[in-house]
Amino acid sequence: MSDSEYSDNDDVSYNENDIVDEEGEEVGETEQDVQDIETVQTLLEDIKDIDKKIKELVKDRSKLYDRIDVIHRRELNAEFKRGRKIRRDARNALKAGFNASRQVPDEICDALGFDKQTMMSRPQLIKLTWKYIHEHKLYDKRLKIIKSDKNLKQLFELEQDDILTMKNLQTYITKIYHRYVFNKEGIITGKFVKKEVPVVEDSELEQSDSDAEVLTKKTRRRRKVK
Repeated sequence: MSDSEYSDNDDVSYNENDIVDEEGEEVGETEQDVQDIETVQTLLEDIKDIDKKIKELVKDRSKLYDRIDVIHRRELNAEFKRGRKIRRDARNALKAGFNASRQVPDEICDALGFDKQTMMSRPQLIKLTWKYIHEHKLYDKRLKIIKSDKNLKQLFELEQDDILTMKNLQTYITKIYHRYVFNKEGIITGKFVKKEVPVVEDSELEQSDSDAEVLTKKTRRRRKVK
């Protein structure tokens, strides 16, 4: 039958599920195509669910990070408070020790021109001692020694061969402080008294040795008699 044999009034049935290819052959949807479409739709729904869960997880993660920040700030504040307490205790310890304000011994006051019963810390005293040395031009920069005048020699009881330097100045000052007894307020309450060791002459030593020999001989004789 040719195309001319069809008229406009002819009833031609058409299936919308049929697809006509370029060559004029009819191609219909297979069951596999339907399954593939359903599978794709299911996967898309699964992806939407996963996206939703990811958003929820991101929110939960943000909340956890916020909690971590709060805990971290809390620990930092606690550490800062502990450090502040440690620094405060250290300052108090220094004040109670080397940096404590104490009464300056009278011999130092007389030598350096202080008022008696002056209260000051050891670093302050060393600083004022250096001021005295520089004012009287007693420091030799080339030799790095302190030229002792009459006051310093008498104060530190320096012998002719003793050399005063920047390093041992504090040692000499400490020796003076060790002669005295201080109370909790740093006021001098007494002085240590050095016990003098009696000097024994050579003749006395020889006499004691001879006496010891006599006693030893007598002891031996008694043992022989028994």
